[in-house]
Amino acid sequence: MFDVNGCPGGERRYVHHIDGSGWHKGRSRFSTLLVVLALVLPIPALAVERVTLQLRWDHQFQFAGYYAAKWQGYYREAGLAVDIRSAVGPDKKSLQAVEEVVAGRADFGIGAADVLVARDRGSPLVVVASIFQRSPTVIVALQETGLSSPADLQRLRVRRYRDDTTDVELQAMLRAEGIDPQTVKSHHERRSDGRSFDLLLQRRIDAYTGYSLTSEWRARESGKAIIRAFCN
Repeated sequence: MFDVNGCPGGERRYVHHIDGSGWHKGRSRFSTLLVVLALVLPIPALAVERVTLQLRWDHQFQFAGYYAAKWQGYYREAGLAVDIRSAVGPDKKSLQAVEEVVAGRADFGIGAADVLVARDRGSPLVVVASIFQRSPTVIVALQETGLSSPADLQRLRVRRYRDDTTDVELQAMLRAEGIDPQTVKSHHERRSDGRSFDLLLQRRIDAYTGYSLTSEWRARESGKAIIRAFCN
């Protein structure tokens, strides 16, 4: 602090002088105060949106990508708290992912051709992403059946599941080959009951629609050679 002489009327004025070192000290104290306030004052938590992802079957490896994204924090980084829900309810009844999303009981669902069918029937669904680039749906037959083309199905007894996604894909393949699905001798079932491979071994059917991984595992277990023809 210093005084300024020679002011009118002998007035003495006092001026605070802050040199370079004083400024740095002041800035240092101010920075310290900010740090203390940041530590003491509560920081608002980031908004997290809770959503439900409805699987199309029970928890298993085919959904590994969704579990990994949750465990590694990708959903959290995007501001999402994701509940990954099994399609097998407490009463052991199966939940349909498309129906759960349409009814508002789930925000997202894992689907297949059933999504396209539901949308064609007027359901306001949107396909967010295509995770698998190739459908796992196959036509399974014993090797001695001689299945080599879609036209061969017209001479075989094929077990199909009414209104199932595998049958939707089978019909699409047949029509793409110029074959009327009605010309295929079919044993229609309402739902898959897990008996198709056994019926195949018993020669009660000649072929059925199923999934590639499941059929390969059953074939290895039984020691039988099979033909797996992809529907796409």
